[in-house]
Amino acid sequence: METALKENKQQEIIKLFEQMSNKAQQNVKLVVQKFELQGFTLDNYILACLKQPQLFYQSPETIEKHINIIKFSYFNSNKEIDNKNFWNQILKNSVKLTCSSDLLLTEGIIIPKMFEKGKIPKELKPNRLKQKLEDYLKANPNNKYVLNVKNIPGETGHIESLQSYLEKLTDDLLLTKDMFKINVIL
Repeated sequence: METALKENKQQEIIKLFEQMSNKAQQNVKLVVQKFELQGFTLDNYILACLKQPQLFYQSPETIEKHINIIKFSYFNSNKEIDNKNFWNQILKNSVKLTCSSDLLLTEGIIIPKMFEKGKIPKELKPNRLKQKLEDYLKANPNNKYVLNVKNIPGETGHIESLQSYLEKLTDDLLLTKDMFKINVIL
């Protein structure tokens, strides 16, 4: 009975996929192709897209970048990144795929690493988090932060993306260039 239900669900997903516009089909296919060797499936991604329909039309490059930032955040919070559990979390929280890269870096890496040895201040709790971080940094311009981060073995670009965002953030807020230091842990 369970097999029949699963097959029926897959048939429904295939029908839905066939009814989508060519652009949406192409976007979905490209995202799935990028991560299929890690266990991401067409069924999973379409279910995520149904929860967040804008995913059908966001560029595959953007979604790939967001998935990689989320994976980098998991790795740096010492959460186990087993593929099945990771993709299940992506499905449960598909709204995260629609967030900006800046917000994902702020929420997943910067704030947790700024206060890794202490308690995150109440004013930096979620909800308009990027703005709250900017306000906090402006109010504490002389503070210095060392972000101890690990790079995912076999992957590149994460540290550089983080560095680029921090440079932009300090430039935009007219903060000192040495406010943040990234310490790469091996």
